[in-house]
Amino acid sequence: MSQDFYSNNALPEIHVQIVHIDGPRKGEIDESQAERISIGRDPNGDVVFPGDLRIVSRLHAELVREGNRFLLVCKGANGCFINGNRVEQAYLKAGDVITLAEGGPKISYLSKMVKQSKPAMRPPPQVSPGGLGAGLDQFAASPQIPKTNVPEEASFTFQFGINIKSLKKSAVRLGRSDRADFSLPHPSVYDLHAEVFHAQGNYFLRDLTSNRGTFINDRAIQGDTILQQNDVVMFGDGGPRLRFVGSGRFVEELAQTSQDETEILEESIDDIESHKAFTSTTPKKKGLFSSFFKK
Repeated sequence: MSQDFYSNNALPEIHVQIVHIDGPRKGEIDESQAERISIGRDPNGDVVFPGDLRIVSRLHAELVREGNRFLLVCKGANGCFINGNRVEQAYLKAGDVITLAEGGPKISYLSKMVKQSKPAMRPPPQVSPGGLGAGLDQFAASPQIPKTNVPEEASFTFQFGINIKSLKKSAVRLGRSDRADFSLPHPSVYDLHAEVFHAQGNYFLRDLTSNRGTFINDRAIQGDTILQQNDVVMFGDGGPRLRFVGSGRFVEELAQTSQDETEILEESIDDIESHKAFTSTTPKKKGLFSSFFKK
């Protein structure tokens, strides 16, 4: 179908998310609404890798919008791989893992069409008669909502380590057991640890441990708790952390580690790769992509 057809007909807005799952920018996220996204070492590009990463070309690949999907066009001398298969061009689907050159950095492609609607309003803070903050439950991470919300089907995406999973359900259970919808293989995580669901225009978190074992921004939650954009969810004491980046999407929150910790991790990387418990500051975002999760 011709590009003229698309240009003459209003297309829905597509937001693209690039999650760096391995390489020098591991844990960072780029977002874009552009119809052509460049990837490489060119500092003027959209998804930029360090200049000394010579395995990646200055312009290694482009994502080109065609209708309601994106085509990956490989331009790098060392090739491109999608889910382990070398390609010159290929249409992408959510969750595809792109490797830039054999043994090079890995990124994951995610996208969503945006419906123009008013964002859910943040509930007002609870204030006691004694003044702002007086008498508030010290464990409350955000407004507590009675369990009267009826879950509605919605899209969810989770990234932890190299595992990325997209689901369309009314509720998603997280834990270490095979019964969980998304696995968090870490000793601090219960078999069924927590549940996230969508209701009345908001995303909620529910603790399933019965002993306040789920935290938002380092505070234990009770009941159904509304998630706010950039809230950090922690599973157990010192357990894995996921950042809620909006629209049902959760990404691993990485951390800075000490030199001693780094040496230990390097010596036992095979043992810990599937259950990292890192924390970090918010991943850097380029100005071009800053509006991704504001919708």
